[in-house]
Amino acid sequence: SNLHINAHFIGKRGQGMGRDFTWVQSIGVLLDDGRQLYLGAKKVSTWDNSVDQLSMALDGQPITLP
Repeated sequence: SNLHINAHFIGKRGQGMGRDFTWVQSIGVLLDDGRQLYLGAKKVSTWDNSVDQLSMALDGQPITLP
């Protein structure tokens, strides 16, 4: 079967930091039947852990989880 996965990594490493703070911002999956799945973090000016910042879509249509 054919499966294509794309990922966009973001992050930075500051001077004196012991490790690289890199994370996946988004993942796109192209399935062999032509369908597309997108999972990504929404861009926000200030991160708030109490607010869901996940964006999902299947074939360009938003997916909303309860």
